[in-house]
Amino acid sequence: MSFAVNSLVLEESWNLAKACFLIVRKDKEMLIYPAMMAGAVLLMILAFIASLFYNVYVFVASIMGSGLGADQTYSGDYDIQMFDESVVKEYGLEDLRLGDLVAIQDADSSYGRVYLKGAVTIGIVVHSNCVISGYGPGVTTLLTSRSGKIVPRISADANIARILNLK
Repeated sequence: MSFAVNSLVLEESWNLAKACFLIVRKDKEMLIYPAMMAGAVLLMILAFIASLFYNVYVFVASIMGSGLGADQTYSGDYDIQMFDESVVKEYGLEDLRLGDLVAIQDADSSYGRVYLKGAVTIGIVVHSNCVISGYGPGVTTLLTSRSGKIVPRISADANIARILNLK
């Protein structure tokens, strides 16, 4: 395994996954398309499992922008600000792709998105860069540890397309 995970991290991540499913289930429009709902839930579960074994980029929460301070992480994302070229190079983000799994140090997503020293959040890149201040590639939370029990490992294969043999 790429990193050590204690039972509390797994329990909280499972609670997050269940809450995401309940939100999708309550959305009446999505109920019209049960195949889409099942596919979305399956993709979320696969991404969660993949994040247990792979992380490709590791960077600090201080470069995160839009979405910070949200009161929940069951939906939406928050953005990696990529306006400073030296920061992009420092963390190797110039090759960041949709579907990449990332580890954000000093980021807690337990009850919203906050900066917290020692915390770690694992996410997946869900949208591309933006030129508006505070925005950039979006990351949706998969796992989080308030106390830093997640120890990421860098892997060039940590992209959902590669993990699912789509690429």
